[in-house]
Amino acid sequence: MDKFVRRLPPKPNLTKVAEGEKSQPSTSTIPATPGITALSDSNPNSKLEPKIIRSSKTVATKEAAKTRPAEPEHPATSSTEQIDNEPGSDKESLVVEPPAKKRKQVYKFNDDWLSQSLFCKWLEKKEGKDKEPTAFCKLCEVSMANHKPVLERHMATTKHQTNACAIQGTKHIGDLIAKTADASKDQARRAEVKVTAFLAEHNLSLSLADSLVPFIRNTFPDSTIARQMSLGRTKATEVLTKVVAPACRSELISQLKTHGNFFSLVMDETTDVSTKKQCALSVIFYNKDTENVETRFFDLYETDSGKAEDLCEAMLLRLKNNNIPLENVVGFASDTTNSMVGQHNSVFSHLKENIPNITCVKCSCHMIHLVASKACSKLPSSIEDLLRLIGAHFSRSSKRVTRLQECQKFYEVEIHKILSPANTRWLSLKACVDRTLEQYVVLTEYFRLEMFEDGTSANVRIYEGLENKLTKVYLEFLSYILEFLTDFNKLF
Repeated sequence: MDKFVRRLPPKPNLTKVAEGEKSQPSTSTIPATPGITALSDSNPNSKLEPKIIRSSKTVATKEAAKTRPAEPEHPATSSTEQIDNEPGSDKESLVVEPPAKKRKQVYKFNDDWLSQSLFCKWLEKKEGKDKEPTAFCKLCEVSMANHKPVLERHMATTKHQTNACAIQGTKHIGDLIAKTADASKDQARRAEVKVTAFLAEHNLSLSLADSLVPFIRNTFPDSTIARQMSLGRTKATEVLTKVVAPACRSELISQLKTHGNFFSLVMDETTDVSTKKQCALSVIFYNKDTENVETRFFDLYETDSGKAEDLCEAMLLRLKNNNIPLENVVGFASDTTNSMVGQHNSVFSHLKENIPNITCVKCSCHMIHLVASKACSKLPSSIEDLLRLIGAHFSRSSKRVTRLQECQKFYEVEIHKILSPANTRWLSLKACVDRTLEQYVVLTEYFRLEMFEDGTSANVRIYEGLENKLTKVYLEFLSYILEFLTDFNKLF
């Protein structure tokens, strides 16, 4: 600490100053201050003995106070300040030592306190006013210094002990809620999952759950499980997408990830009604649990491009994201488009670059379809056209269907609907050929009446085709040969 030294004038004579006399310098004494000592410099070689100057009240006149010369101020040139007295006066000095200012100790919050049994039940780390973490008592809702003795003193307060005793008698909110781990309720949840899976497996609408579950409760009124079932279309959707589907997918992926469990991929791309390109993947593998070769749906995803490189990359990415080793993929099948099976820059060629030992084959169903279509091109096109005209005649008219049913009853033939061949699958022609042969006599008499009542060109053409003797021969041949192709197609 720096010391301040002042030179003081000699002790004044405390007498009244007469009027008219010349004012003398101020005779007031300086009040004593702690840490102030008077030093005598009369003998510089002698030891300076400190003297404590005690304060006393000075009596002086107003004139003396007004005429007192001002003490000149001198800038401090060193750690001490020295002021000279008047000439001829004794010299004294004071050493002023101001009190030392104590710096406030700053403590940081110790995270170990939160794990100590002494503080863990009530202590909390909370942000203080200065944005620094500070200790906070959850029971008393007060903040305190980050100092262990302070925490211990707070624990000993009456307020804290009272709050601690009160919180010990309070039950946890989890204990107030009844536990649902009841066997019957678990069985009810299990039944809900099974009903949802049943609807999805048989391709039924999930809105059926709104009527099915009340029907089950009404049918089995004595069943505790049925009474506790609660399933509607919204809950069925959530159960299917967040419970059933993830569980089935996880089970399938776990089998495909097994080293040595080889499988093949079947891929087909399509464009939905919103003109978005989608790819569907199926896997064919040996299920060790059921000991059978099974075909399972694997994934359905959208693609921005229909190029072979993009399709192959998107498919391999699905396998890598599920941590399925590419070494387990031994086969791949797809339709016969050039982007899929071409010799250069196709999905087949890109797959062989990534998986050298893979076997790529064209889809058997597509191949059989192409074979059947090419072979039947040698037959007259009027046969297929006749089947399409007959199907179109009954497709949008209930009146014509009713008249056909009257003819079926008259000739004592089973009342069946007339089928129309599909445009995308040529093998669907087999069912149409068999239905036409079954109703051949009825159709001939029906279009005979139609031609007389409504002699349009379509009705005349259909009747002439049915009257042709070779038409039935061709239909019998198609029914025989398409049966083999259809049975082969069912294997895949």
